[in-house]
Amino acid sequence: MIKCPNCSKEIFETAVRCRHCKTKLLDGNVIAEKQGVVKDEVKQGVVKDEVKQGVVNETYTPTTSLNFNQAVSTCFRKYYDFNGRASRSEFWYFVIFTVLVAITAKILDTYVLDYYLAEPSPFTTLNQIFLLCPSIAVTVRRLHDSNKSGFRMLWAMTIIGFIPVLYWYSKKGDADQNDYTDDGIEPLPPLTFKALFNGDFGLFLSYWGFGYLGWSILDFISEFLLTSESFVYIVYVYALIVVIPVWKSASRYKGDSNGLLWIGLAKASVIISLIGIGLLISVNSYSGWFDKTICVETDSLETGGIIYLPNETTPFTGKNFCKHANGEKKSKGKVEDGKRYELWNEWYENGEIKFETSFNDGQIEKRKNYENENIVGQTLFFYHTNNQLKVQVEWKLDSVDSKFKKHGKETRWYENGQKKSEAIFKDNELVGSVITFTDNS
Repeated sequence: MIKCPNCSKEIFETAVRCRHCKTKLLDGNVIAEKQGVVKDEVKQGVVKDEVKQGVVNETYTPTTSLNFNQAVSTCFRKYYDFNGRASRSEFWYFVIFTVLVAITAKILDTYVLDYYLAEPSPFTTLNQIFLLCPSIAVTVRRLHDSNKSGFRMLWAMTIIGFIPVLYWYSKKGDADQNDYTDDGIEPLPPLTFKALFNGDFGLFLSYWGFGYLGWSILDFISEFLLTSESFVYIVYVYALIVVIPVWKSASRYKGDSNGLLWIGLAKASVIISLIGIGLLISVNSYSGWFDKTICVETDSLETGGIIYLPNETTPFTGKNFCKHANGEKKSKGKVEDGKRYELWNEWYENGEIKFETSFNDGQIEKRKNYENENIVGQTLFFYHTNNQLKVQVEWKLDSVDSKFKKHGKETRWYENGQKKSEAIFKDNELVGSVITFTDNS
């Protein structure tokens, strides 16, 4: 390792540009080898007639157009590579790939796992997590192809700024070598804790790779795989640790004329993250992790749909956890301001799941029915504007085509709560006739 003559940071001996301050360096042997100049012509780091004022006059050979498979494989091979340049074909083919994967993931979530389009779902979340880093990386390299800083992608967050960003994405790259050409760029250091916490991986990779991507993976695990509250601690601890390399890399960033802006934004995000994590820990400490846990069925009173503890007038906030007589769990869910909240699960005595019910402000929205750990049907609930139940309809999952069909009872109510009609369906077909009731109000 040697030290950069400009910023005094350690760099590799073969580097022709400092990774930290982006200063171009002249190493006689390296330049001579690149340009085919005899080493004897190199004196004091200057190549005669080839190097003028510290600028290497190398001829840049633009990347040839890639096909779809080549573009996708290149982007995955450069999964977290924010250096160098990317051609239009590499960028746009990968955009098409990400769109196709996103559509596929949403179809799987909607028609196989039965998630609503708008709710968080496993395949879509996994897709967003694992394609985020290569998508940002190829976007940065695409901007580099026009000699633009990767941070300019942030312009797209403004209405008018989206126009020049789209133009840079679409225009042909520089025909000559520019500040971001791959040749001679110092490679990333080995992945070690020392390199990570020194900020050696640069601002982009530290923030988007180790920061956002790492946190998103842990958040996905806590949301869909390890749902115990204790795992939340791991997510928060990781978020607290990862702000160190982000802060260090921001302090060392001197990439372009907007350096102070990116440094300020990165450090501001670290400060906001620390404040946010502190608030989350404080709130959860008093109203989440250490909430009182009761069995709603046996330990509470329910009046008008509001859950109270005995001899208390304030609606209960906490957790429900009930067990069968044999010790197996029976039901589990959250209560907020006396109302059932988010997801409630119920189990049979043998430990197999029975129902999975979604609540919104105390009202049931959907209940999934299970047998032998497999979903077999669901019941949907719809409400009038005055929050009175309007429709309750039962569906079953067809084992042949894996689609839900109306099967069972469909009941409707007037806004005053009186029953309006009843009907029985079998495989989407009405059985008999609809029984109607008169509104006696």
